[in-house]
Amino acid sequence: MMAVCLCALLTSVLVFSSPVQVEQYPGGEVLTDPVAQLQRKLERGDAALSFSPGRGYLPSVLRELAIPVSSQSLVFSKTSLQIDHISVSTPRAVYFNDDSYVAWIPDAPMIEIASTDPRYGAVFYTLAQDQSMTPSFQRLQQPCMSCHGPVRPEIPAPLLLMMSVDTDVTGEIVNDFFLTTDRSALEERWGGWYVSGSTGAMQHKGRSIPADTSRYLASHSDVVALMLLAHQADVHNRIAELAQEFRTGGVQSGWQEAVEPLVRTLLFSGEAALAAPIQGSSPLASEFSTKGPRDSKGRSLRDLDLQGRLFRYPLSYLIYSESFAQLPVEAKERVFARLLDVLRSTDNSEPFRHLSTADRTATLEILTATLPDFSKWVAAR
Repeated sequence: MMAVCLCALLTSVLVFSSPVQVEQYPGGEVLTDPVAQLQRKLERGDAALSFSPGRGYLPSVLRELAIPVSSQSLVFSKTSLQIDHISVSTPRAVYFNDDSYVAWIPDAPMIEIASTDPRYGAVFYTLAQDQSMTPSFQRLQQPCMSCHGPVRPEIPAPLLLMMSVDTDVTGEIVNDFFLTTDRSALEERWGGWYVSGSTGAMQHKGRSIPADTSRYLASHSDVVALMLLAHQADVHNRIAELAQEFRTGGVQSGWQEAVEPLVRTLLFSGEAALAAPIQGSSPLASEFSTKGPRDSKGRSLRDLDLQGRLFRYPLSYLIYSESFAQLPVEAKERVFARLLDVLRSTDNSEPFRHLSTADRTATLEILTATLPDFSKWVAAR
């Protein structure tokens, strides 16, 4: 699933096994990701999902998980659990917010969902599109590890993947997948995806939006959504890997080596520069920027740039996420220490030379003013 095999977000072939308890992970620990929390609400009667003609539970699921329709991104490459339902005329629609990803295909029997748990990272679910059944999220016991498996077996954190791939006219894959992050050159991105909005003179592998999108909740596949999707899937992976490395005792003396991938990803190290302005085709850009805390000068880590880079202030908004907040204390404090080194210009090494003095100063001020855990840590030093 995506995160999702959600995607070209992911490559298919997830394996179903018998249903497992949504609320528990293999070790018996209670999951706290948004879908597990919603399932408990459904069971208590504190929430309900309604079925709508043509789209089933999709609108209700998005509403309950607070996922905006403006995030809709359409992928037509034949990936996911429900490969037989995907075509160039019936692409898979991916919707997301900061911690959950939902994939829907017209007439498909299931909705596919990936939700980030602060302790375990990505957790994968399905929801049957069957009005005769009581709606219930089913956790996938074995997401396809050939696609979502961890880079290192000793760190069992499933990956969220956004991929780019060349396809034929029907959407069949004709070559290998290429991972898409904010470090990917634009000309390599979005093979197998529809793209709406403008990238100026910059070329990419995506296709123009199809003429008929009447079956979908929106008529776009916003380029801004695609860029945000690539960034946050990568950050979620780095957070989950670091969390698992500390919790499984994988970090002994080499803590800096463990922390550094997350620090660099948070600070957009290696981000591909934009050679032309990006213009979205939906309200997503403005909706996205209105969320999250602001400092006394009105600045936010969610302020988009879209001229030469994705964000105005180069520190990921996912530093406010529950997944980051619940990192093991030592891991989080190690990240804070590295961020402070870089943002105070103590570390001017090559991975951070893209950060100007003004960038560092403004970002440190915003972080200090808007993240209480960080400001308390700094004050206690």
